[in-house]
Amino acid sequence: MNLRRATAASCLILLALTLGSGTVEAAPPAQDPDLWERANWWTHAGGDEIITLTVHPEDGRLLAGTDGGGLIVWEQDGGFEQVVFPNAAQFQASTVYDIAVDPVTGDVWLATDYGVAFGQGASGAPPSTWDWSTTINEFVDVGEDVLGVERLGDDAMPGSRVFSAVAVGADGRVYAGTPASGLAIRETDGSWRFVDVDAYLGDPLEAREGPADEHVADIAVLRHETDPAANEVWLVHGRENGTDAAISRYLPATDEWFHTPGQGVGGDPSLGPTDFRILDIAVDGDTAQVWLGTWNQGAFRYDPIEEIWNQYPRAQNGLCSSRSGLWSVDAAGGEAWVACGQTSGRLGYGVAHFDGTGWTTYGSELGLPSDIVSAVAIGSEGRVFLGNDNYDGGGAPGGFGIIEFEPGGTPKRMSTSVILPDVNELTSLAFDPQGRLWVGTAGAGLMRREADLTWSRMTRGGTNLALLGDSITDFLIRGDELWVSSTETIYDSGSGRYIDGGVSRYDLQTDTWLEPIQPADNPADGLPDGQISAMAAADDGGVWFGFGSTNGTGSFAGQGLAYYNEGDPDLSTDDVWIWWDPSLVDSMGGRTVLDLAYTNGELWAATSYAQDEEGQRADGGVSRLIGDLWERWPDGLDGFVTYSEDRITGDVRSVFADSRGYVWAGAYDVDPQQVISDNPLYEAVLNRFDPVSGDWEVTRWPDQGWVSDIAEDTFGRIWAGTTRGVAGEYWPADGVRDTVTSSILDVDAAEDGVFVYVERDGLWQALRPVQTGLADEQVEDIAIDPSTGYVWVAYRNHGLSEFQSGQVLGPTPTPRVTSTPRPTQTPCPGGACPSATPRPSQTITPTPTIPPTIAPVRTLPPAQITAAAATRQATSAPGVDPEEPEAPPEVPEPGTWLIFAMGLSVLGAWIWWRRNQLAMVG
Repeated sequence: MNLRRATAASCLILLALTLGSGTVEAAPPAQDPDLWERANWWTHAGGDEIITLTVHPEDGRLLAGTDGGGLIVWEQDGGFEQVVFPNAAQFQASTVYDIAVDPVTGDVWLATDYGVAFGQGASGAPPSTWDWSTTINEFVDVGEDVLGVERLGDDAMPGSRVFSAVAVGADGRVYAGTPASGLAIRETDGSWRFVDVDAYLGDPLEAREGPADEHVADIAVLRHETDPAANEVWLVHGRENGTDAAISRYLPATDEWFHTPGQGVGGDPSLGPTDFRILDIAVDGDTAQVWLGTWNQGAFRYDPIEEIWNQYPRAQNGLCSSRSGLWSVDAAGGEAWVACGQTSGRLGYGVAHFDGTGWTTYGSELGLPSDIVSAVAIGSEGRVFLGNDNYDGGGAPGGFGIIEFEPGGTPKRMSTSVILPDVNELTSLAFDPQGRLWVGTAGAGLMRREADLTWSRMTRGGTNLALLGDSITDFLIRGDELWVSSTETIYDSGSGRYIDGGVSRYDLQTDTWLEPIQPADNPADGLPDGQISAMAAADDGGVWFGFGSTNGTGSFAGQGLAYYNEGDPDLSTDDVWIWWDPSLVDSMGGRTVLDLAYTNGELWAATSYAQDEEGQRADGGVSRLIGDLWERWPDGLDGFVTYSEDRITGDVRSVFADSRGYVWAGAYDVDPQQVISDNPLYEAVLNRFDPVSGDWEVTRWPDQGWVSDIAEDTFGRIWAGTTRGVAGEYWPADGVRDTVTSSILDVDAAEDGVFVYVERDGLWQALRPVQTGLADEQVEDIAIDPSTGYVWVAYRNHGLSEFQSGQVLGPTPTPRVTSTPRPTQTPCPGGACPSATPRPSQTITPTPTIPPTIAPVRTLPPAQITAAAATRQATSAPGVDPEEPEAPPEVPEPGTWLIFAMGLSVLGAWIWWRRNQLAMVG
């Protein structure tokens, strides 16, 4: 080949290479198909919020049913194993309301938030070897092909996915009750049958055809060991009982039902309880005596030999206090223990012990670490196990765990914390440059997941007020600093102001707290309010703060927005504070700001309504700030959809800007006439803004509440989480909440929790528990681990889910769409808006780039033996698994464009030389 042809070929090859590498609109990579594969999901949830306790009669292990943390199996040496969905193979539940052990086989039955769970092979064996199955009504949409789930019709199972009580007779029959849908019986041949309610009227000695009420608070079996067919099954109907029968009693030998009437206050306690509201029941296996815990009439004991009742009124003979309801009861060897709880609130009054002759009440003043006792179980050698869950509405959420207690001894705490998260009520997530996960809670401070996979927690009191508040709303990573925003919750009547809330700052390099940013009386000197809802970093080093709150009672409030740029004393520059007064006509679209997003020099604010000057609820929508000019989108403008009514123009809960240049705004839509009846199952809506057309495109999800958070994973998929704002906290006095109760305000009947959008397909996939590995429907926040690409989902009451499939987060690609020019509205009047966003003179340290790392292999501390350890599939490092998609194509770097330009120059020179040669020949 001669020089001219070689030069031409080289130029053409170089040009082809540069053109190929510079293609921005390359086809997206193959998307990960395993969103529905439960092996890719892992639940991180604490087991210290105790609902029920049972001591296994054969091996002595303590079984703890928890709120959001599944089943915890405590070994006698103090170690524990967690059984939680989806970590344990074929286990479907995250919350366990009741536990029963088969007296013949030692197998375990659970009443859970997703059906009746059966753990076969439980006696003396580690939970990782138990064979789990679940039985549930077929109307519950868990999918036909879910492994381990048996779906039965209405003739076999109650019409509910939630089960509140379970018991097993000496003959092997299983009795499972629901909060509002009645009872099912599993016969000795393995078949289930539903037992319809036969409301009690008339003579209690007359045989009936079913229990007296659909609400089953607890079940106990009075066993006749020598004659299993002579078992007696006792049901109590809880505080919400609507019949005149306090107890329903079933005789399996004759298939007959009998009812014990409530005597009412002032009745004869020797004939039965003088309270219809029975919260808990226990049978003493040694004496066959039946114990009841009631709402406000103390404890009752039934002697089946004498067929007589005995009452132990509260506040008499040492039993609890005058305001106590008995939340939980257990009995053995002629003794009994009861949990003393408040009837008019959610406080606890310790635990009371009946030693056969009298009562003694123990509380924090006598050595217990907490007065709130949610569950009791009698162990061996005089020990009793006390479960704790914090029900105090004014305090932190979460539980204290379990106390092993012996009168006269030293209480011993049994806790899953450090190995598992402390708290399951979460609000926000963030990853720091060291790869640690930070988790905000709804009143219990913040948690951090360390590099060794252990957990720690920081609170306002524990940090000597360096953390300004325990109700965390948002995180912001700024170089080597973590900024933590919190909201006001503690009101000081003396000063007439809240004393918590603000922005706390943490040095990630030295692990020390820095000077916080607190609310100021003058908005020009600091935060104008302590109700901080969101933060966003500007590209000039400044930070935007949003102010707003929705306290769950319909009272929305906020103080708009503030901009802050920190000065540098060494350079004699002062801090800059600018408050955007929400009352100004040309400010953002609503004073209640719930979320912020900053992209390409534009600030986006999700706003809700608040009271205006006339005391009317008004305003709301989504707003965009470019420079000093605002553009607003209320409901109906340019296709934007959100709730609106009269003066209310919108209620937007989340906003997010993706890598393609689109902006997403999460909200809900409902007919104003249906607000009360549909709450909280509104129609969730997600709006997408196209900067080229200036229009919005909307996606709707009926009965899903509202879109609480939006995120983009490393494959370019959009994740949208929905919630209903239902706390879901279990409180013994209320009993278990069902999905079909009359009070829709207290339940979460939605089926989905996360929706994932694939741009290439233009389709949304709905993820729901049981069918996928999603642990709950109440999603509060979503975050992407930049070192692995894994997606983390935070829940309102079920801890965290980790979707373990992804790729390392690379450079942020240049958006493919172009923003519209800034709006032509009039600037804010009165000089309240800055003419330009101030730029500090000091240098802002950029966030360090996280180098690609291999996904860590999960190694659990010795104290935690995970139930799924034997079955869980190993996860390959990102980019190693041949089935995992390749990294998405990046926008060409400047060096690539330089090579491209050089290629064009060389090609142009060759064309000029070739033309000269042809001219000379001519």
